[in-house]
Amino acid sequence: MSDRFPIRNGLKQGDALSPMIFNFALEYAIRRVQENQDGLLVPLLFLAYVNDIWREMESTIRLCADDCVIYIKIINNADMEKMQKGLDRLGEWAVENAMKINQSKCNEIRFTRDKVNDPLNYSLMGTLIPEAISFKYLGKFLRNDLSWAFQVKYAVKKACKALHFTTRILK
Repeated sequence: MSDRFPIRNGLKQGDALSPMIFNFALEYAIRRVQENQDGLLVPLLFLAYVNDIWREMESTIRLCADDCVIYIKIINNADMEKMQKGLDRLGEWAVENAMKINQSKCNEIRFTRDKVNDPLNYSLMGTLIPEAISFKYLGKFLRNDLSWAFQVKYAVKKACKALHFTTRILK
C-alpha cells in the first residue's frame, strides 16, 4: 500500500469518480474497524445494514454511493400503489436504521412521450414528493420527455469552458 498523503481538494458532485472514492473510503473505514476488533463480521454487518433496504419492495431500487433511486413501470393503478408501498417501506427502513433522508433532494419524475396532466402525488415519510421535469442522476440530466437536448447543451457548454480554460493557460 502507498504512503498517506493529504487531500486538498474534493470532487464535484456528480463526478464519475465520486462512487469509486466513496467505496475506497468505506473500505478503509471497514478495514480500520476490523483492525480494532480482529473480526471479519464488520463488512458483513455493514452490507446487511444497507442491503436489507430491498426487503419487502415490489418496486426496483438502485443504490450508488449515497444516492438511491426507486422506480417501477406504471401500467395501471396497482403499479402506482406498489410504488407508494415501496416509498413507504423506504421511509420505514430509514426510521428503523436511524437514517435521515434529505427530502429537499427527493423528486418524482414520469418518463413518457404522452401528454399526461394528472399529478402522481407520491409521498415519502408523510411529505409530498414534488414532480420534476428533469433531474441530474450520476452526472447526467434526465428529462421526463426522454429528450437528450439539455444534456447535450450542458456537455457542450462544459467542453467549451474547458477549452477556453486550456487556451488561456497555453497563451
